[in-house]
Amino acid sequence: MVRQSFKKATFWNMVLLVFGSVNGVMSIVEIPAILKPETKVDMSNPSLVNVTDPAIIKTVEKSMTILTNPFYQLYMMVMLVVGLVLIITFFQNHQALLRGQPILLWPYYGHLIKLVLAICMSIFTGSALISPLLTLTTLGLNVAWALPAILVLYYVKRNH
Repeated sequence: MVRQSFKKATFWNMVLLVFGSVNGVMSIVEIPAILKPETKVDMSNPSLVNVTDPAIIKTVEKSMTILTNPFYQLYMMVMLVVGLVLIITFFQNHQALLRGQPILLWPYYGHLIKLVLAICMSIFTGSALISPLLTLTTLGLNVAWALPAILVLYYVKRNH
């Protein structure tokens, strides 16, 4: 039973490690856009050239306003660093799980706190109010992204 729980914890930790790594790479690539975002909507952009709906244009403008907020930019850089630290600890924990050794639990709690902060930040900055569908999608993705951490904690604590 203990071995099976460690296998499941190892699997869910690997899920966090893989998706966290992909997110980390994407976040690193986005650093220039975070530090120096566009300040106005460029309607000649190929992705916007066929957009005629004023509501979509207004949504893009609201998004750009949020991106230019210095508080939001600082938040994004802090979350990037936190995310990279979590990836490193998920990797270390993966190695420990493979050896059957105890792991650090704080990264999983930290991951959950990071997701709650992301939801709070979207409400605080107003990005959650841009579109109800976007809000529901963001909430759904954050809940889905929390499940692997919850499952690692469950399977590890089940052994104790």
